[in-house]
This record gives sequence, structure tokens and C-alpha cells, in this order.
Amino acid sequence: MRYVERPLMNKMSEAKSLCANILDLCGQNIAWFWVLELKSTKQAIGTITLWNYETKFKTAEIGFMMKQNFQGLGLMKEAASHVCQFAFDILNLNMIEAYTRPENLASCSVLRSLGFGKFKQLNNNVIFNNRTWDTIIFHLHRNQLKK
Repeated sequence: MRYVERPLMNKMSEAKSLCANILDLCGQNIAWFWVLELKSTKQAIGTITLWNYETKFKTAEIGFMMKQNFQGLGLMKEAASHVCQFAFDILNLNMIEAYTRPENLASCSVLRSLGFGKFKQLNNNVIFNNRTWDTIIFHLHRNQLKK
């Protein structure tokens, strides 16, 4: 995964542990996780997550991934729009945050197309495998969602 700063899983036990963690967070209603699939084939092509849910401030973070050969088709924008609508209408959030790397132009484009605005850029704030990366933080307030 090009822009995700975590090691790839090499064992089934690692994947099972991740799935168990996701199910636990979803069961506690502190994270929401969707698998995106093609309607025609039911093939999984990506995921979207709402997490880092902060009840006091009514905020959460959105994150998404899409298989490379399905990027650029508008599918993530469509799915993320529905997730943001869910966050504002059902969870009654005031704001959604997103963190991405500046060079991840596809994610930046999806976020901007939904109405997310750049809040700030953090320089050299992520260290992974002896490399550092910058991060852009985007914010979307409930009245800014573009449909």
C-alpha cells in the first residue's frame, strides 16, 4: 500500500488480529468500517473507515483505500460522500478530519471534491522504515459537504 505507513501483513494470524480489532471497535460504536464492492461481481475493491470518534467534540476521522485499478473512476468519491452523510445525519458529527500525504493526489482530490478544506500541513511528522513524510490535515464541517 503506497501511502499507508504500516508493514504489510505476511501471516494469516496478523490479518485475523486486524479483523478482530476492527470488529471490536465497530461493536463498541467507536468506529465504522465499510468494504466497497462492485455491484456486478461483488468483488471487494476498497474500504472506508470512520474512526478516532470523539464524542465530546462530535468529530471523527475518515480513511479510505481503493485497489489501484479502480482508482480514478469516481467510485471513492461516491462512497465517501455517503459515509460523510451518514456521519453528519446519523452520528450527528460536527466535523470530519482526514489525514493524507501531499503526494497522494488522488486522496486529496476526493477530499476536495467533497468540500474538505486543507486545515494545515505537518512537515516530517511521520517516521516509518527510517523515512519521514509530511501530512496534510483536511477538515469538513457539516455545512460544507458537497453532494
